[in-house]
Amino acid sequence: MHAPLLEGDGDHSSISESFLRTPETALPAELQSAGGDALSRGPQHLAFFVQDASPDSVFTVLLLLARQAGVQDADALRRWLDEISAWNSGAMPEEPEHSWPALASCLAHALFPNSRRPDDRPTAADLAGFDRSWRSVFQFLLDTLVDEHDPARMPRYLRGHGRAAAAALARLRQIYLDCLQHASVLQLSVPLRAAAGRRVVVDTLLCVEHEASDALKLFGRGDRENPPGHRGFGLAVSYRPNAEDWNRFTIHGDPALGLDLSGLWVKLESLETEAWRGEGGQIDRPAGTIMGPNGSVPASFSQADLAQLARAGGRARPLAGVRNCWVNPWYIGAEASLIGSPGKDIDGVEAGATRLSWKEVADAVWTTFMPMAELQLVTLFSRPSGEVEEAPAQRLLDTAACHRADATSQEGPSFRYLRWPRDAQRADQAADTADLSETALRLLATVAQSPSAVGKLSHAGLVPPDTYRTVQLNGGFAVIADKGCILIDDWRDVGLNAREMFEAMRLAADLCAHADEHSQIYLGNCKELDENSRPRSALLDRPLNRLLIRLAEHRSKLATTTVETFGLQLADSNAEKLYAELVSHWHVRERLALADQGYARLEQTIRALMDSRAALGIKIISFWGLPIAAAGGLTKPVVSALNATLLQAGIHLDVSETVASNLRDVADGCVFLLFVLFFYRLIRRLFRGPE
Repeated sequence: MHAPLLEGDGDHSSISESFLRTPETALPAELQSAGGDALSRGPQHLAFFVQDASPDSVFTVLLLLARQAGVQDADALRRWLDEISAWNSGAMPEEPEHSWPALASCLAHALFPNSRRPDDRPTAADLAGFDRSWRSVFQFLLDTLVDEHDPARMPRYLRGHGRAAAAALARLRQIYLDCLQHASVLQLSVPLRAAAGRRVVVDTLLCVEHEASDALKLFGRGDRENPPGHRGFGLAVSYRPNAEDWNRFTIHGDPALGLDLSGLWVKLESLETEAWRGEGGQIDRPAGTIMGPNGSVPASFSQADLAQLARAGGRARPLAGVRNCWVNPWYIGAEASLIGSPGKDIDGVEAGATRLSWKEVADAVWTTFMPMAELQLVTLFSRPSGEVEEAPAQRLLDTAACHRADATSQEGPSFRYLRWPRDAQRADQAADTADLSETALRLLATVAQSPSAVGKLSHAGLVPPDTYRTVQLNGGFAVIADKGCILIDDWRDVGLNAREMFEAMRLAADLCAHADEHSQIYLGNCKELDENSRPRSALLDRPLNRLLIRLAEHRSKLATTTVETFGLQLADSNAEKLYAELVSHWHVRERLALADQGYARLEQTIRALMDSRAALGIKIISFWGLPIAAAGGLTKPVVSALNATLLQAGIHLDVSETVASNLRDVADGCVFLLFVLFFYRLIRRLFRGPE
């Protein structure tokens, strides 16, 4: 195989730029102009092998044909050079619909054959597809030149192959918008390659692509609407479960930002090696002779791994700027801004796929570039005496909540009071919430809710956006979450008053505890009322009366707490602001008001229940009172009739009024006993509980 006549070099960003700026005498003889009879020989005498149908390759062929034809005026083509070189270097246009390189690239990919074979050998149909793709892009270039369109300001309506290019680009935009619907958006802290020890916050997109495309790169880098920072997605992580092994994972940063992804590459290589390690410690990953430069460069292995290799007879793949011993390592570009998954060795033969899952890769990206990961913070604690003590500086995820030492329970909201170490560089620390990204604030809110040290945290465990509140203070800031608060003193000229800030936290925690207590009391009273409202054998309402008394006591206690706390004034303005924000975000006022309303409704329910029971008793007595009164009135007539009957029989027995009265009393007593018996049985049936 012959060496390529033209290829990219380190001095130029594209092959076309390299060709155009190279003197003709320095070019290979085959590429020098043919003289005056060039046109008579024609391009049919030329045969070239072109690697792809990229805008750079197609434009280079056009430049080559122009030089072979003896065209000396190349100024008309030079305005294309900047646009194509920028595209080739990874700088995506903000308006792809008006960029010729973007349109041409979409057209080429749309016409490429989409086949997968282990031997990677194209069929006749594939070759026809490649030929159609290349010829279509080349004709699109010629049409654009003939129509004198500016490659950076292409019109909306195009002719010929331009229409197909516009349709392919529109479809790619739709793929990008669909990806945004289920993608994870983070703002990560990524090192800069040209500035050792410095990092930059980058909007990052983590997405599963069911169709391999350049949608994230083309539209994500120039997106000014969807990224939180409105500067485009500078880093994208793609997982394509249906793609070839080597194309399954792609992590690419915007080259214009100068990101250094070598730390992530080392992390992925470490995880990959562990995935190939067996139970006995041996590594079954194919390895070979160590390739790459020596010195302080990232390595894809450790010295201990070299003694555990089970297959070390292969050819290690050389990678620019790193040392590698694996046949199928994770790929990293020379600029350390592109990482690709394993799948091909140096000979182009497909090798084993990565053993890492999408979750493992996404977690590796998060743990490597997590914001505030290496930030050292001092934790402050308040003693019962009121003294404030400091703990040694720790990482954010290793800090614990500073609960009050005199608290009887560790339940309730968690508090953290942190500040930068005294010797920390101000340039390396975040000054206030304006310097913190949304992801960093979500991280702080997540940590704030944990009563103990978090240790490890996945990006999936971050609290959702809009569930926390940031409070800017004169000397620091606070992040309030649903179950906690984290306060950071950033060591400005005016520092925070630690005693007053702890007092604000204590008062807010006490008030929140009161709200929780009354909520539990209300639920308990509801349960007690439910039990006492069931049918019972007892006629007395003493349990309900006792419940009414307790409700009155609870309402009185609630009113006292409300008046004392809401009328409270703190001496420090920062503490007053923090206290007010805590009470507001936790909805303490609303919760106390709901508890009072619940107590009032319970009182109304109990009184209504007691009134209904009393009304039922009155109805029962009224029903049985008439027969009893009638029975008592019949006693005297019965005695008179008895005397008359005895006199007719010749028996003279005069029953006196006293005897009549006694008999009447006995009758009344018998009737009353009978009434009590029936009344008792009726009441038992009405009020008897379930057996």
